[in-house]
Amino acid sequence: MRSGLFLLALALLVAACGSPMEPAVPAPESAEEYRERGESLAEEGKYPEAIDHLSAALEMEPQDAELYFLRGRAHYDYATQLSLDLTGQPPEAVPFLPDEVAEQLEVAVDDYTSAIELNPQYAKAYNNRGNARATLGELEGALEDYDQALDLDDKLDLTYFNRGVIHYRLRNYEASIRDMEMYLELVPDAEDRARVLGLIDEMSAADAP
Repeated sequence: MRSGLFLLALALLVAACGSPMEPAVPAPESAEEYRERGESLAEEGKYPEAIDHLSAALEMEPQDAELYFLRGRAHYDYATQLSLDLTGQPPEAVPFLPDEVAEQLEVAVDDYTSAIELNPQYAKAYNNRGNARATLGELEGALEDYDQALDLDDKLDLTYFNRGVIHYRLRNYEASIRDMEMYLELVPDAEDRARVLGLIDEMSAADAP
């Protein structure tokens, strides 16, 4: 009761000082409103709040594959933010992930899996699950996801790049070169073109007899 009186007194004090209080934002009334606000919060980097809003949308629309996809992406981006805050590096560059980061990535995998179960043709969900698995060190699982994504949509340029990176890490240089070349074919003006070409040259030299 004392804390309630304190908050009331504080509110009156603020009003008396002539500082107008911001009007309360009305609570969303539909899954679409929760989704839109969740996406907006994610764009602002407010990932826990975004996740809460997308979770509320899913309570209303539990069969919506895209909502699971969006929440999975928010968890992945939150993992990246946490990793940068805790280690100064993105999670894919950290040898041993902090528990908080790994937890967000694992939940992202779960959400992408739910999206795939609801929509088995969801190529981007396979790609993104592959990214989360790769960051967790599950390279073979990531390859399987990238393969499935490209079986469903062979124009996903970033998936070729992602798969090429995993093949590179596994020293499958021939397969990596093929994927990197396909990526550059699909994105001829890629900003990282010079870096990718350098990597291709490096692998070609390493794979030469």
